[in-house]
Parts: sequence; structure tokens; C-alpha cells
Amino acid sequence: MCELLIFCVHSPLYYGIYKDKKLDSTYTLSEKTSRALLQLYTHTKKEYKIQNIYYANGPGNLSTLKLLHTFLHTWALIEDIGLFAADSFTLMPNAPIYAFGNKYFVKNDEKIEFVALDMTPQCAFLFPQILNPALFDKKPEPFYVLPAI
Repeated sequence: MCELLIFCVHSPLYYGIYKDKKLDSTYTLSEKTSRALLQLYTHTKKEYKIQNIYYANGPGNLSTLKLLHTFLHTWALIEDIGLFAADSFTLMPNAPIYAFGNKYFVKNDEKIEFVALDMTPQCAFLFPQILNPALFDKKPEPFYVLPAI
């Protein structure tokens, strides 16, 4: 049995396979989220027996998060897989999270702010070597953070 960690708050989609809570392999899919999720599902279904899925539920690009949330909840329900979520900053601390255009989410003193950045930050996602389930919520809900219109 394996566990799957997904980080997809915009393109690309990153996913890693954990065995006994230790990182075993990682993958990056640069396609649009709808195609990337299908590739992720096809690959993991063929190669692994997934017991639990862990993912970042936001903030991030709203369209990506909606698609990811719906896809993962459906997958978990159909195949009786555990589903757990943490906010994006748990998996990418101290990094701006892309929203749209030149807008990003940043976390300062436990407060999430929506800011415009002139330069695109170059922050790569790094998988934790050890998966810590205590960082994830057992009842994942989407975490949409949007500015007032």
C-alpha cells in the first residue's frame, strides 16, 4: 500500500508516492490540470495501490482548486481511499502562491494576504522526505481565498 501527495494549486501538477511514510518517487505533469489529473489517475491506478491521498487544498488558482477538489473527492469516494488536506503554505512555507495574472497569496504572521508582485517568484515545490499525516485535516474542504470584488 502506498500514499499519494499532490501539490497542484496551478500548473504544473506535482505528485509523489510514499511507502511507509518515506518518499519513494516523484512526478511532474505540465499539462492543463484536467489532463494532468487523468494522467495522474491512470499512472497511479496502473502502478500502485493507493491507501491515502494528501493534497494542498488552497489557496491557489481557483479553477485548478475546484477541479482538483472535485476530482479527488470523487476518486476517494469511489475507491474508498482516505483523503486529507492541508493549506498550500503547509507544503510551501514562505513562498508566494500563484492566484492569477500578477496576483499571489502570501502568508504573513498566520494571515493570508492577496498581493500583486511585479516579478514572478521562482519557487520550486520540494516534496518532504517523510510524510507527516498530522499536518493534514481529516475532513478536507476547499480553501478558496478570494479578494472582495
